[in-house]
Amino acid sequence: MSPVLPFKTLLFVSMIAAGPAFAREPGTAARWASLPPDKATVRAGAPTLAPFAHVVFCKSYPAECRTDGRGSGPVRLTAELKALLNEVNLRVNRSIRPVAEGSGPLDDVWLLSPEGGDCDDYAVTKRRELARAGLPVSALQLRVVQTPAGEGHAVLAVRTDRGDMILDNLTGRILEWSDTRLTLVKFQSATDPRRWFRPHGNTVASID
Repeated sequence: MSPVLPFKTLLFVSMIAAGPAFAREPGTAARWASLPPDKATVRAGAPTLAPFAHVVFCKSYPAECRTDGRGSGPVRLTAELKALLNEVNLRVNRSIRPVAEGSGPLDDVWLLSPEGGDCDDYAVTKRRELARAGLPVSALQLRVVQTPAGEGHAVLAVRTDRGDMILDNLTGRILEWSDTRLTLVKFQSATDPRRWFRPHGNTVASID
């Protein structure tokens, strides 16, 4: 969403060859069970095309774009989960150096844990880390949004019974969706990570 530096292009090619696999830590799957899907706070509208960069990402990292058979609902927001979200958000925000990408569709490359990257790299890396920690992938939703300034942006939403918690590389705070002032453009399906939807109804978060 923003010129790709040469090192990033090289890193992308090397990661395609490596084909990293999804690896959840043992014994963590039962910690956060998926709740009934009627707890969802953002309703799906019409299906839409996935971002082209996400299609390429799924070919490079196929394990990151599979379901885990653990339902389609959100998870319970416990104190333990809050601590985990804060830890992952801060750690990933500090581990990736901010790098602006080009505006063309081929300039936008989504990578896991690159040395430098932009918003989507942070989002997919956080999604992987939380899935490895045991969260069901149905609760981990990539979202394409617009900032209040009208800029394209990507964040990770963690769907909980207390609302959708947003992990954003622009802030160290975990914010509930309604507190972000972001406009939702499209988001990942809870049942199939390769499918994307436009939101139904109001798409603008407000703190009024």
